[in-house]
Amino acid sequence: MRLLALAGAALLVIGLGGCSAPADENTEPDAPNQSEPAQPDAPADDAPCGGLTTEDLVGIFGVELQGPEPSTGSSDQNGITWNSSGCDWENDAAELEIDLDIAGPSDFPDGELNCIEPGGVGDVTPVTGIGSQAWWKFDDFDEVEGELRVCTDDRMVEMEVDGEKGSMTSDELKDKVQSALQIVVG
Repeated sequence: MRLLALAGAALLVIGLGGCSAPADENTEPDAPNQSEPAQPDAPADDAPCGGLTTEDLVGIFGVELQGPEPSTGSSDQNGITWNSSGCDWENDAAELEIDLDIAGPSDFPDGELNCIEPGGVGDVTPVTGIGSQAWWKFDDFDEVEGELRVCTDDRMVEMEVDGEKGSMTSDELKDKVQSALQIVVG
């Protein structure tokens, strides 16, 4: 009988020990230290998608969008190569695709930002009022394709938009893309 009582007591002690929290764990949430200032939000250049949100783009383009999907890539234009990272959005029903690419000095082999005019098919025109240099490239042969490349002192930001043929004019699309990139470059 004594053995049975000791076994029961041992099980009770083990059971109660398993229910208690370890001594070094604090079960109360930490109260914020009122003497420390709150950390500011991440600047747009460190934020995902350069600070551009799906909600921003829905407001600008007027259609629901899926995304963002993170993206990375590499480019080679006129012998200049660079890597970029960014985000992609799309709306299949509207045949709308939006691709944002951001490159900084470290994305170029020599560690220096090389800002060059976009190449390829389409009419390229300089754009003022955004960044230190900017160009708009537009083509509407099979579909509406517009690209705005904006350079600042420390970044090259590009947004390419593909849409259904006849869905937007060059000026309409440029205004929308410039509004979106203004959020990224400030």
